[in-house]
Amino acid sequence: MDRNWKELSKKASDLEEGAYFLLSNPEYPLDNLPESAAHYRYEEPVVGGDTAPTSKDLRTFFWENRRNRRLTRPTATVWRQGNTYGLGAVIWTATLERLTNG
Repeated sequence: MDRNWKELSKKASDLEEGAYFLLSNPEYPLDNLPESAAHYRYEEPVVGGDTAPTSKDLRTFFWENRRNRRLTRPTATVWRQGNTYGLGAVIWTATLERLTNG
């Protein structure tokens, strides 16, 4: 799957606090997911910390993880919480319940 990592890293660096977007279609509105779908945040890998990463840092993060299944699946997302950015996915609500309840 060919993705424009430069454009995606720019979009990611412009994310607002608590926001996320779909990597395969960054313009798709995810704020109104159907009830059967949910957003799941993977705890690893993440980038950031005390200071927010630059667009170049994010592009490097994407490039280093370009073969990671979490980044290549069609429902892959990138999220921002504070100065931390990470990978996620849009998944079925039932799957989310299974993941969070063990």
